[in-house]
Amino acid sequence: MIDRLTLFSPTLFPRARFPSVALTAALTLCAPLAADEGGTAASPYGTGTTSSLGAAPQAWIRGGPNVGNAAFQFTLTHGRPGAFAACVLATGKAAIPFAGGTLLLDPTAAYFGVLGFTTLSPAGEGAVPFPIPRYAGLDLYTQWVFVDPSMPGGLGLSDGVRITIRDSARALAVGSSRVFAYDLPNGPLATAAFGQAELDLALSPDGQLAMTIGPNGRQSEVFTTFDTTTWPPVQLTARALVNGNLRILVHPSGQWAYVPRMMTGGVLAMDRMDIDRNSASFGNRVATVSGLPTLTNMALLGASISASGNRVVLAASDLNGLSRLVVVDVDPTSPTRDQHLATYDVSVPLYFMSDAEVAADGLVAYVVHGSLAGGGGISRVSLSTGAMTRTTPHTEVVPTDLDIDPRGRYLLCVYGGSRSVGVIDLQPGSTYFQQRLFPTTVECNHMALSPDGEQIVVTGNLGNLYGHDVASGAQLWSATTGTICRGVALR
Repeated sequence: MIDRLTLFSPTLFPRARFPSVALTAALTLCAPLAADEGGTAASPYGTGTTSSLGAAPQAWIRGGPNVGNAAFQFTLTHGRPGAFAACVLATGKAAIPFAGGTLLLDPTAAYFGVLGFTTLSPAGEGAVPFPIPRYAGLDLYTQWVFVDPSMPGGLGLSDGVRITIRDSARALAVGSSRVFAYDLPNGPLATAAFGQAELDLALSPDGQLAMTIGPNGRQSEVFTTFDTTTWPPVQLTARALVNGNLRILVHPSGQWAYVPRMMTGGVLAMDRMDIDRNSASFGNRVATVSGLPTLTNMALLGASISASGNRVVLAASDLNGLSRLVVVDVDPTSPTRDQHLATYDVSVPLYFMSDAEVAADGLVAYVVHGSLAGGGGISRVSLSTGAMTRTTPHTEVVPTDLDIDPRGRYLLCVYGGSRSVGVIDLQPGSTYFQQRLFPTTVECNHMALSPDGEQIVVTGNLGNLYGHDVASGAQLWSATTGTICRGVALR
């Protein structure tokens, strides 16, 4: 049996130490580096070992990785109950064979060491605090290691978690040629003119770059970038695109954003935009996806990109029950990058498909069907075959937005006509793919999730923003914008 002294001896972790002056120096050194991971502030990566109890240990976070958040924690679930454990932190990631599994941290990075120790609960859970320092834009990586005598090497390993440190927690929304910012959790609400109507809003991984898409009144739409480190946001670039653009999908590399559109005659297209501020082509189109189908008489109603950055799915439908799910390869290492892979018929008679969301690994997608009169379902779709392998029915009216928890624990669906949000369980167990509902104050149309997936912000049709706790459904705060917001994001 490996005890705590052996587990964290210099042989295993030669640079392991509690973060203090060394960590501060390392963070200062790394802070100017641009973020190189996802469009969200936190995401899991890699694969841990399966514990001797048959569970896959999962690393995650509690709270947002925002500068000054003293309550932030790194967490572990599904570890070995009662085991001694350590949360290890690094400024770089890797994939190194270790103890029968994979060390997902770079031991040669500017910082590599033990952030904290704990004894796991009887449920195999643990947490280590990490007050977020002032290095906005910096990527950090963590992995849990715990004693498990039945495993090779006597250790269990979790998967990894990447966080990108962001400035203060803030909800951003756009509508009626204005941008709104609400500092969480108590405000105030700030407003600034944008100069054009906006249809969608997205943020870079560090939250310091905002992207919008909206019409310019000349049969085209404009992809615009803004610096959000100041208020009001400062416009950096503006690029006119052909009309019909719907969504902005930030690639997990942090270097590109995809902008899909449906043009006249059902012609489907998607551009890849450069969002690397150090690039000579920043803010411009650098590629167009090839081979996309023409979907006559359909509207493009949803789009999603996987957290691993390998797949985009596009949801197109008409009001008569015809629905198509389009799959695109966006993996930068793939020989078929930026090419159409498949189009699947996911029609449900009498219901239209209003949105789709792709899982982190890009192997499955989730689609929601609904109607103006109520009813429909949420389905799981294999992206290799197009088969709908699981469906949960709903009786709600007009599903408007579908999103997935960053940790993959559940789906969220906003039902605008029913004034409710559905939470669909994706965890194995007796409630898998079952839905519970919580009410919203008004009819809602768009939503955004907090980095840890614990809170949701919805935009109302009466011009408000509402924050809700996902677990309880309780409303946490609200802010009056005075106009319908077409896009919302959280940093």
